[in-house]
Amino acid sequence: MENSDSIKKLLSAFESLRIQVEADQQEMQKVKEGLLQFEELKEKFHREHMMKDKEIELLEKKLEDKENELQKALLNLNEAQKYCKRLQDSTRQQSELLQCLKTEKESLLQNLDSAEQRCEEFKGSV
Repeated sequence: MENSDSIKKLLSAFESLRIQVEADQQEMQKVKEGLLQFEELKEKFHREHMMKDKEIELLEKKLEDKENELQKALLNLNEAQKYCKRLQDSTRQQSELLQCLKTEKESLLQNLDSAEQRCEEFKGSV
């Protein structure tokens, strides 16, 4: 009877161990699946990170190109403003010169008119 109880205890212990092993195996399977999912997500995020890095590089290059274009446009604008200022100065100077020439012409025409009148007066007195 003692052997029978001992055998029953051993069988019960083995059964408990078998149940524990099954539970541990199921837990290990869950951990493996979780680890596999983690690795897949890690790889996916790594690929996405690499794509985002490339996208950032592309956008930085585009930004640099746009900044260069803007610098060129600003230089062209600056040159155009300088040229416009020179044209305005030249136009102002020519306008002033034209005004002086008109004034001088009026003065010369008055002198001519006076000289012609004196000439007529001289002819009339002779």
